Amino acid sequence: MNIFIVRHGQSEANVHNLVCGQTDSALTAKGEAQAKKLGDFFKSCNIEFDAAFCSPLQRAKKTLESLNLNVNVDFDNRLMETNTGDFSHLTFDELHAEDERYKFQGKFNRLKYPGGESISDVFARHQQWLSACVEMYSTKIHNVLVVGHGGTANCILHNLFNVPLELYPAFNLANGRYARVEVNNESTPKLHCFNGGGE
Repeated sequence: MNIFIVRHGQSEANVHNLVCGQTDSALTAKGEAQAKKLGDFFKSCNIEFDAAFCSPLQRAKKTLESLNLNVNVDFDNRLMETNTGDFSHLTFDELHAEDERYKFQGKFNRLKYPGGESISDVFARHQQWLSACVEMYSTKIHNVLVVGHGGTANCILHNLFNVPLELYPAFNLANGRYARVEVNNESTPKLHCFNGGGE
């Protein structure tokens, strides 16, 4: 089974360097174009998806729509970005002024955002989703699409490759790009592509 992990296209929050978390932020025109280009790339490579999963947040859903792929989609809350609670909509400079530990999310992975969750919490729900996905699909279908966030990509890849959470975030998947990992129950996962297909 191949898992294709797509990070949403550029959002307004990305442009303004804002902590967004689980609040909604629209894609920019560039973000929509990134997603359309990636969808065209998949089609040009004759890549077809047997199943798709998507974060229900607006920026992920709009990315999925702009990919314009013919696949049934399951919207799953476990694939949402970190709930940054009361610190949502701060700039990252403002966040780090509130508490410098947020610069080192992996080292302080049990540090919760006020009114939100910790990186450990985010990791656990993605781990739950991934285990269920591999158990259900690894021997039954070929290609699975996941559309989510930077946190989605990091949590899945940290899980698959047993990268210590203390190193989070170890995988910088760019907006509108994808990673492809070959997964089965009998061998080590293989990373075949990272930051592919974008502009």
